[in-house]
Amino acid sequence: MLNFVSSPKIGRALKILILPLMILLSQAAAIQSTGYIYLPLTITQDCAVESDAGDAALHTVQVDALPQPTLGMWLNAEELAALPMDGPAWDYLKTTADQPTPMPDLSDQNCDANVRVLAKALVYARTGQVRYRNEVVNALRIIAQNYTESGGRTLALGRELVAYVIAADLVDLGGVDAKLDGQFRNKLRALLTETLDDLTLQSTDEGRPNNWGTHAGASRAAIAIYLGDSVELERTAAVFRGWLGDRTAYSGFSYGDLSWQADPENPVGINPLGAMKDGHSIDGALP
Repeated sequence: MLNFVSSPKIGRALKILILPLMILLSQAAAIQSTGYIYLPLTITQDCAVESDAGDAALHTVQVDALPQPTLGMWLNAEELAALPMDGPAWDYLKTTADQPTPMPDLSDQNCDANVRVLAKALVYARTGQVRYRNEVVNALRIIAQNYTESGGRTLALGRELVAYVIAADLVDLGGVDAKLDGQFRNKLRALLTETLDDLTLQSTDEGRPNNWGTHAGASRAAIAIYLGDSVELERTAAVFRGWLGDRTAYSGFSYGDLSWQADPENPVGINPLGAMKDGHSIDGALP
C-alpha cells in the first residue's frame, strides 16, 4: 500500500502507517522467505481482510531461528525495483527526502523528522545513493543513543517510532553499522516497556482501542518484526484482531463510553458492516 507518496500532504500521509502495517499482522499467515518475513493477504472491497488460507484463524509458522531483519519489512528489493522513478508521486517523495532532517524527537507527536527519514530511506533503497542512507543512519544514531522519548507520551512514541524502524530495515542498518544496529535493537527492546506518563507502548496497545492504541500497536509490531520476536508479534496481532472485532482473540480494552457501540455488551474497535442504532447507520464507527 504505497499511495501515501502520491499525496501533496506526504508529511502527514507518511505518518498513516498504522493500518497497512497492522493489517499485515491481523491475519498472520507468516511465511519465511529469502531474507525477510512476508505476510500474504488480500483486502476485499469492503475492507475485510483475509489470509491466503482463506479463514480468520491466527496462524503461526514455527521455524528454528528467525532471520535477522533485512530489506523486506515494508518492501522487498523486487517490489522496490518495480516502482517508478518519475511522475508526481516520486517527485514529491524525492523532494521530501532532499529536505533537511529536523532533530529526531520521539516525545513530539508532531515532529516530521521521522517521515523525512523514512522518505530518505525509501529513496536510498530505490536509487542506492549513499548520501540518503548516511542521513538515515545519523538519525537512527540519535534515537539509539539518546532518550528523545523522555517527557513525552506513548501517543507520540507510537506515532513517531514506526517510521524509524522501517527506515532502519530499508537501509539495512545491521549491514552498514553492526554496532549501531545493536544499540538500536537494545533501544527498541527498552521502548516496549518504558513508562511514559504511566503507560508503556505495550499497555497502550492493549488498553486503548483508539488512535493511541493503534499507533502504539504499529510501532510495537515493527519492533517485534525487526527484533525477530515471534512472541511479541503474535501478541500484537492478537490484540489487533481483537480491535477489529474478534473478541475471542482479545477483549481487554478499556472503552469508556459505550453509547456508540452497536453491541454495548460486546464492544469492538470498529462497528461491523450494517450496524444501526436508533435508525442511523453506525457502520464503521470508531472510538
